[in-house]
Amino acid sequence: MGTINIVSAVDVIAALSNRSLEGNLLMMDDGPLPGENQGTPHLTTYCWPGWQINWTILQVDLQTPAEIRSIRFTSPGGDSWAGWFAGDAISPVVWSGIVPPWLIPGHHYQYEIEIVMARGSNSVLSVQTPSLVVPPPRNLLTPQGM
Repeated sequence: MGTINIVSAVDVIAALSNRSLEGNLLMMDDGPLPGENQGTPHLTTYCWPGWQINWTILQVDLQTPAEIRSIRFTSPGGDSWAGWFAGDAISPVVWSGIVPPWLIPGHHYQYEIEIVMARGSNSVLSVQTPSLVVPPPRNLLTPQGM
């Protein structure tokens, strides 16, 4: 089994000023099959059942810390699939989980990542645009070297 790291860098000052992560959050992964929309909050990460996914948050403004509050997967109808992805916070800046074996290849499993920055009523912001996808077998059965 393998590991994929998803690193998210947030411009805390801009995000808090705009009250939005859109345009202020960069997401990148290091998977063996390059993800789509690298550097945006619309990242699509290709993964495989049993693989570990590690999310890490970094802040551009080193004076204002950023933390991952939660990661929740949602169905196309908007229902939370919390619990289907066996994962949890490792630290305030790292969240980790294992890709379940029953994912349908080619289906985009969108998730919401909530990020806490500073304190106050507008200090928790989220995006619901990134996703995980198991590649269809015709594209790649397993990553090379596995």
